[in-house]
Amino acid sequence: MLRSTANPTSWSHQALTVRDKHPLPELARTVFDLIVQHELSSGAMARALVWRFESSASFDATRANLGALRRIPPEAWTPALTEQALTAHERNGQVAETFVGQSYAKDAVAELIHSPP
Repeated sequence: MLRSTANPTSWSHQALTVRDKHPLPELARTVFDLIVQHELSSGAMARALVWRFESSASFDATRANLGALRRIPPEAWTPALTEQALTAHERNGQVAETFVGQSYAKDAVAELIHSPP
């Protein structure tokens, strides 16, 4: 639950204090990180993020979704998710043709998955 300092009685539980004029993108990133890193939700988030990467509809979306894959904790990478992410380029031309820096997205995914934590 979130508690806003503007109306502190609006929530019965507190997990994160939100101040007035708190930048919403920063708040969204904080909530995202909490969910993707938590042991009870990291598996579900990892599955969703790999699916989203695999379903990328543009080069920009592929790059953004690759960034989200980098947030997945190492323990959430199952063999099935690893295979799905490593072969996404075979099922999606946007993923296959996207450059990230100096390499293709498929190579960036392989480096991400195979690099030590």
